[in-house]
Amino acid sequence: MRIPFTKMHGAGNDFIVIDNRPGYLSGMEYERIRWLCDRHLGIGADGLMLIEPATDADFSLAYFNADGYPAEICGNGARCAVVFAKERGFFKHTVGITIATSHQQYQANYINSHRAAVRFAVPQPFEEKPRIASEIQANAVWYGNTGVPHVVVWMDELPDFSKIVEVGRFLRYHPEFQPAGTNVNIITIRESGWLRARVYERGVEAETLACGTGALACAVAAHQFLSMNWPILVEYPGGVLQVSREEAAPFLWLEGPVATVFDGVVEIPDADTGELA
Repeated sequence: MRIPFTKMHGAGNDFIVIDNRPGYLSGMEYERIRWLCDRHLGIGADGLMLIEPATDADFSLAYFNADGYPAEICGNGARCAVVFAKERGFFKHTVGITIATSHQQYQANYINSHRAAVRFAVPQPFEEKPRIASEIQANAVWYGNTGVPHVVVWMDELPDFSKIVEVGRFLRYHPEFQPAGTNVNIITIRESGWLRARVYERGVEAETLACGTGALACAVAAHQFLSMNWPILVEYPGGVLQVSREEAAPFLWLEGPVATVFDGVVEIPDADTGELA
């Protein structure tokens, strides 16, 4: 089977995006999705998105992590999906765009072909985890959910790649966060209202160049525990994301860059058991 796709990234967080109106995938082809996201055997990506029409929204979004499993939402993925859907005629307006997922609806704004913003509900207050902070010799560790679970680790300096992976894996599988596990962000303060961050993503099981829901988590934790004022910039290796809060409503806006890398056609085997090894 030959499937047209678009490769996109949001601040370095990269995705395979498929206009699924012809019904190329049902979303149950877990081995196939994992193969497509494999950086050696397939196209390579942090995740895959299926974009389809929706009866109660401007379009529907199904997101899958690189391990082949579906995820609740991806902040940078949703921003890329807004640009993709707008430029393929799913809708004509640029503000108040509605995205349907399997869990809930989101609103978004299309700024231009290189930038988009998605709105998220303000999460419940984060929890401080002093015992875990002492285990990894960090200033503080905070835990919360911004659509998916996130740990935010505050350190004086960002560690190198090997330490990011070591700390990320340790906290990803820490008993405190089981059975679901968690994403792991490590932050330092660059200046007032500006964080530097690196992230280890659950489902990718590696460091990624950015994370949208991770940026939300970093900003929420910095506002709650470090008294940082909105808006807050979160600088990942792949780019800078801005998190701001609506004045009159309990919502946060995640805004940042979007890039379309290339279009292509991939040929994949017809058979798929739906099972992951």
